Formats: sequence, structure tokens, C-alpha cells
Amino acid sequence: MELRSDQQLLLGPEPDVLNAKQLQNVAGRKHNTHSRSINNIYEDNDESDDVIEHKVQMVGEISPWRWWALFLLSLLAVMQNIAYICLSTIDDSAKSYYNISSAQVNRLLEVAAIVWGIGVVFSQPLCDRYGLKWGVVVSMGFVAAGSVCRWLGKDSYNYLLIGQILNGLAGPVITNGPPDLAAQWFPISQRATATAIAWSCMSLGVSIAFFVVPKISPTKETVNLVMEYQAYLGIAAFVLSFTFPPPPKQPPTPSAAVVKIPFFKGILVLMKKPSFLLLGVVWGVAGGTAQTWANMIDIWLDHKYTDTEIGNLASVGTLLLVGGTLVFPLLVDVLGFQKHMKWGIFWALLAASAGVMQFSFCNYLDSGKSMSLWIGGIGYIAANFFYGAVSPLAIELGCEIAFPVGEGTAAAFFNAMFMIVNIGTTEVGNALQKNAVAANIGTVVMLAAAALFILPVRSPNSRLLLDK
Repeated sequence: MELRSDQQLLLGPEPDVLNAKQLQNVAGRKHNTHSRSINNIYEDNDESDDVIEHKVQMVGEISPWRWWALFLLSLLAVMQNIAYICLSTIDDSAKSYYNISSAQVNRLLEVAAIVWGIGVVFSQPLCDRYGLKWGVVVSMGFVAAGSVCRWLGKDSYNYLLIGQILNGLAGPVITNGPPDLAAQWFPISQRATATAIAWSCMSLGVSIAFFVVPKISPTKETVNLVMEYQAYLGIAAFVLSFTFPPPPKQPPTPSAAVVKIPFFKGILVLMKKPSFLLLGVVWGVAGGTAQTWANMIDIWLDHKYTDTEIGNLASVGTLLLVGGTLVFPLLVDVLGFQKHMKWGIFWALLAASAGVMQFSFCNYLDSGKSMSLWIGGIGYIAANFFYGAVSPLAIELGCEIAFPVGEGTAAAFFNAMFMIVNIGTTEVGNALQKNAVAANIGTVVMLAAAALFILPVRSPNSRLLLDK
């Protein structure tokens, strides 16, 4: 294992040449009761005994530019997710304009998910080699190209499909970037919060789309107007991406000074970590199922409500999802509960499943349309709030287990599991369009099962102990 050549762990009064064993000893001197956990950092890395030949500088300087990097990645996440979800927010208008079915509208999301898996193979190595900045620039280039393609194609479904493919290629950098940025720029007391802020902005983009797009395009005649505005937004995102800063020369933590295991080799290392794999399955099942359930809310409501009513409910629910995404990681950082993230995930999943159960009753109440939507809406909002807490906590816990595999690689593995489940549950959801109760019960079962399967997960907290 290497340290970044321009950086130095603060080990004593003088810079030193370090090998992996010496790095373990440093951690052991600070946390002698946890030296066994620190040793686990290296057990899967066959380069751990190589002598580090590089002189490195001190770590610990916290750059004020970290907030600009976080703001910009968050803003670009909003823009990319508006492009991703916008047509699903005007399901009826889109069906009429493109002469397609609801299943075809939902499959546009599947296309983006499938292409995401292709894009991650080149985007994550790109970020590892050239930095997150150039990954962001390339990603926003795809957003701009895809948005312009959908606009110029007018009512052509083929152009729409090409645009969605390009937008899917943009996805990996946005979904895998938050923990990578947090590790590069932020101290340990702000890392989970930074990940949560950037992650929540993906949901914020969805919420904005559900709230704004139906108002721009209430009929099929105005669908292309949405595509035009989206093209302008995509071009603006591409221009903004060039202002994204490179990583700081002096990292904020010791773990940020470690050269992470490259993407392809890192995936092989992760396959040997049972707790990481189990957590990945838990996150995939919970995230993929909940995302499908949220995206297809119009179907679960049995088409009793207008696009505007559904859009308003989805928008409020997604805003609460953003709230959950922010509140729980912030509490983890403020209270110093980084070692206990697993239990936060467990209770949040159980609470989310209870919210889905309450939502499922809204179609079967005799209290009138308004009251049933109100009661079901509370369940929908609660499910989104608690599910929102799961995403950043699971990603950060996964990065702890994965270290010294890179944070972007760990997030890529988790998001791949999410995409696989999301594709499968979308197909199941399309098949259950006339059986909303089965779909809602299935979502409850999947979330509750994910909560139970997280119990055996164990983390050595190697990155956490090294940084403390």
C-alpha cells in the first residue's frame, strides 16, 4: 500500500519513510486496544508489505474550498436527476405525446439503470486516475448531449431513448461521487454529513421535477417545451462542471493520504469481504425496491388522482426523503455515533416499512378521496423520510468496511446492487399494475427483510480508527 507522494502522515516531529507495518504501529499507539482492527485494513491487500518510498507532507489542513466542491457536486446532482426523472412526472402527457404506454415510460428509467452499469466501468477508473473533477465534466457532457437530443427529436421515441441512454452514462459519477468527495475534502466529524448533503440532492432533483414539470406540461402539446427547458439546463450543467475544483494538496485525514486500491482490483478485494457483500445486498434490496415503489406511485394509487395531485404528493414525499437523508447522518457526526451506523439503518428500515403499510390503505378507505389521500400521504411521507436515512449511512458504513478500497469503488458496488434490484422490481411493478395491494405488501416485506439481514454485518472501523 502507498501513501500519496505529495502528502505526509503526522507521525512525529520529522517526516519519515513508512511501510505498512509502521502505519499499523502508528494506529496502534493511538488506539492500542484496536490494533487488531487496524491490521484488518491490510489483510486483503497483497501490496501491504511494500516499503513506501515517498516523502510526504503533513495531513490535517481543512480547506475552505470543500464547501464549494460540495455545493457544486450537489447542484449538478439536482440537474442530472431532473433530466433522469422528468418524463415520469408527466406520465399521461408523455404517453399521449410519444404514443407509448406507462410501462414504456417506466422502462426509460430501466434503460438509464442498465446503461449506468456500463458507464461505471469506465467512469470510476477515470475518476481514480484523473480525479473527480474530470469525471464530473464528462458526466455533465453526457447530460447536455442527452437533453439536447431529446429536445431536437421532438416526438420521436428513438431520440428519447438515445437521450435517456446518454443521461444514464452520466449517472455513475453523480451516484458514486458523494463519499469520494467527502473522503477527499472533509474531516471525520463532517464526512457522513457531506456524503448526505450531496446524496440528498439527487432526491431533491426528483422532488423539484415532480413539483415543477407537471405545471409546465399539463397537456401533451407542451411536452416538448419541457424537453427544451431541460436542454438549456443540461448545457448549463456542462458549463458549470468546469469550475469543479481538484482535490486539496494536503488531505484532511490520514486515510485520505492513502492511495486506494484501483477499481478493478478493488472489486476483487470486496468480493472477499462477507460483511460488505451482505450490506451491499441489504442496500440493493432496500434501495431498489423503495425507489421503484416511489417512482410508480401513480400506479399504486390506482389512477384515482390527477398528475398534479400525484406530483404534489411525490414532491412532498421526496422533500421529506431529503430531510431524512440529512438529519440522521448529521446526528451521527454531531453525536460521534460513526461506529453505530448499522443500528440507525436497522431502525430506519423498519420505520419505512411501517410507512409503506399505512400508505397501502389509502386505496381502500371509505372516507372520501381527499381524506384517503391525506392518510395515505402521511404513510408515504414517513416511508420516504426514514428510507432517506438509509442511503448515506449504508454508503458510509460500506466505505468503512471496504477501506483501503476507494470510496468511489465501494459506492459503485452498492449502486450496482441497487440498479439490479431496481430493474427487477420495475418489471414486477409493471406486471402488478392492476394489483396495487400486492405491490405494497411486497415492498413492506422487502424492506423488513433487509432490516433483518443487516444484523450480522460487522465493520472493523479501520478507516475511522486510523483517522481518529
